[in-house]
Amino acid sequence: MEAIKDLGTNGGGFLNANAAAPFENPTGLTNSLEIFLCLVLPFGLAVTFGKWVGNVKQGFALFGAMAIILVGGAAFAASRSRRVTRP
Repeated sequence: MEAIKDLGTNGGGFLNANAAAPFENPTGLTNSLEIFLCLVLPFGLAVTFGKWVGNVKQGFALFGAMAIILVGGAAFAASRSRRVTRP
């Protein structure tokens, strides 16, 4: 059931907020843990790709490119969120 909530818009539950509901993630630690675990699979698949093609360096290069895009996107989102003016 978790995969349905994370991948699609169905299965949001009573509060219709997927995993952001306070009953699903009561603390910041559990929310951070869920985000980390959602990122483990795609990053692990990058290394698995390297093993599959017989050159682990290619997997780590793909891993590095994914990490740069993730960090760059997070930095961009963080920089844009500071510019929001509040009344």
